[in-house]
Amino acid sequence: MPVCQFNNSLQDIILFSTSGRNPAQHLKHLVSYDISLVDSFQSLEELLKFSRHLFLSNPDRILYESKRGRKSQLDFFLSMNFPIYHVEALGDIIGAGIFKNARREDLSLIADDRSKARLWCSP
Repeated sequence: MPVCQFNNSLQDIILFSTSGRNPAQHLKHLVSYDISLVDSFQSLEELLKFSRHLFLSNPDRILYESKRGRKSQLDFFLSMNFPIYHVEALGDIIGAGIFKNARREDLSLIADDRSKARLWCSP
């Protein structure tokens, strides 16, 4: 299971990518989307909700969450001359994080909205 820790003056986040054909790609894409600049759980949630894609080979193709994507992103993929296949959801990212810029440091669990993982607490 791929795991990444993102730790800097703003954040300490650890994420696990738990499903899919190539789950490490999802974490790698978060790096290219500048996860290091995320400074709140709200910003992280917005980043995790962004459309995902996977590059697969043999045969070469792209799996893409087109319902979550932007036209500009789709146009970019179309310009690559790869077959593109729509999928409803790609990946499952869970983890924990803390943001250091808040008045107090709050530690929280993170579950991507694609995930079936749920936090259930009862008194």
